Amino acid sequence: MGRTTSNDPYAKNSFFRDSVTKMGYGAVTDKKEKDAKFKTLGGFIEYKYDPWVEASRKTGAETLKRLDTQFSHWMTKPLDTLTKWDLDKWRSNERKNGKAPATINRDVTALKAALSKAVEWELIDKNPLAKVKPIKTDSRR
Repeated sequence: MGRTTSNDPYAKNSFFRDSVTKMGYGAVTDKKEKDAKFKTLGGFIEYKYDPWVEASRKTGAETLKRLDTQFSHWMTKPLDTLTKWDLDKWRSNERKNGKAPATINRDVTALKAALSKAVEWELIDKNPLAKVKPIKTDSRR
């Protein structure tokens, strides 16, 4: 499980509670604390989506890595504040940096799927990226 080097008993209890919760053996008891963790993209992915996608999808680990590496700058952003504009700016920047449209589409699909689960689990009212269309790719090979 790991060790904490702090002598503060509250830090050790918090460390233990978080470790136990991540392993699936317990739950955060403070409802406000629990709800707050799901409000941001990072909190939702870490505490809700991660356990589900790892258990339910063959490529779960790959999906989580993709979300973490491509959208790490949005992890502190509240789920309901993500916009199509944010995504369009990100896609434009990725294209300028030379990323292939198909790769960008895979990244966007992973994020849209995570947000669709947040809607299904009633954490947000609607998927803010639901109407985002994939970038057209050259199908000639």
